[in-house]
Amino acid sequence: MLSLKRVLAITLTFCIISSAFCMNIFADSEQFSIGDYFIIGQYKGAPILWRYAADDDNGMLIVSDKVITYKSFDDNSKSGYKSSNLWETSYIRIWLNSTMPAGEIEWPVGETPTPNNLDGRRNEAGFLSSGNFTQAELDLMKTVNQWTMTPSGKVELSENGLSDGYICFKDPGRGGGHSPTTPMIFWDISEFPNVFFGAAYQLEDTVFLLDELQLYRMWENLGNVNAVRTDESKPNEQNDGEPQVFLLRTPIFESMVAAWDKDKYETFPAYAAISAERGIRPAFYLDTEAIETITGSGTENDPYILNASSNNTEQGGEESDASDNITVILNSQTLAFDQPPIMENDRVLVPFRAIFEAFGAEVGWNGETQTVTAKKGDLEMSLQIDNNQITVNGKTVTLDVPPRLVSSRTLVPVRAVSEGLGAKVGWDDAKQQVIITTE
Repeated sequence: MLSLKRVLAITLTFCIISSAFCMNIFADSEQFSIGDYFIIGQYKGAPILWRYAADDDNGMLIVSDKVITYKSFDDNSKSGYKSSNLWETSYIRIWLNSTMPAGEIEWPVGETPTPNNLDGRRNEAGFLSSGNFTQAELDLMKTVNQWTMTPSGKVELSENGLSDGYICFKDPGRGGGHSPTTPMIFWDISEFPNVFFGAAYQLEDTVFLLDELQLYRMWENLGNVNAVRTDESKPNEQNDGEPQVFLLRTPIFESMVAAWDKDKYETFPAYAAISAERGIRPAFYLDTEAIETITGSGTENDPYILNASSNNTEQGGEESDASDNITVILNSQTLAFDQPPIMENDRVLVPFRAIFEAFGAEVGWNGETQTVTAKKGDLEMSLQIDNNQITVNGKTVTLDVPPRLVSSRTLVPVRAVSEGLGAKVGWDDAKQQVIITTE
């Protein structure tokens, strides 16, 4: 087992303004605990909430806390060969690991998903594309080799000396036709460590679907493996909070793959392009050595937000007028941000947590309503992403520019929040500086 004793060579830096406060928390990976929450990247405009699920030989296993979308494992119209449940060539694996823009993903045998496949992949960019992740966020993800089971018809791929495929049934059931049928009985999740073996070979992935052992480790650590869907995964349906079926990467037979349905196994045809759409719950291994800054406390309502030391400043999401030249000066001290300030409609926006904590305010974040709250003494303030109404001590004020989500960071208008906290704000156009003074 790989422990978390590799300490990051990162220095704890304090920014001092009047009294001590911390703009970016520099820390080592030992501060993380199983069950912690993270925000890394976004999908369809919504930040992706991840959870630290387990440790194994590859390090910290990070799993999406929710089902982010619904897709079929494969497509039954690939030219040149019959569709199978082979993870190596599946559309899900290729999409999850692609950084290409829409229309430029290289699909197997030169084919794109066909019109019969209605999950939108033909016109969707790769999961790791710049609209979802910045380069600094991609740098947090390790590319690893993992053992992956082969379908029963592909056991010749085996690299572990076994020649029989994994059998997911404790009792395969019997019957058929007009005779009585005994239902199949699958292995229980508690039994996986003793029964999950078979012909397997190694594949290299950055993002992947879980297999049974990873699922077991998460269940052992967190007590359950259920996942509800995000509102974005089925935007036309109400999210009722019910656990959703999500795919595993394990093949069962020639054209069957495994999924997890609430608290039990499920198998389904891999080639059913429409009817077999199931939840996608991606996972990756965190590269703790790449972490440069950490903010947040790791709870569900205040997840960690990590940033790597990449020099690539390309931003995901909607385009804004980002400028690395804009600086914010508070009481003669230059503030540090893990996301550069942006300019929108002649208004400067900065990461909310950094600016509020610079003023010594207590910061809160509600992921469901996408609302930022700040409290300092008798003053309370709340702002919501894309809502130009700010509330200060119960009174509503209209902003010129609302808070924005940029590269999974919530940015707020610096003048409005600073003046709301009792400060004076000026702008030096020649130096591209916001100058804040407190009394």
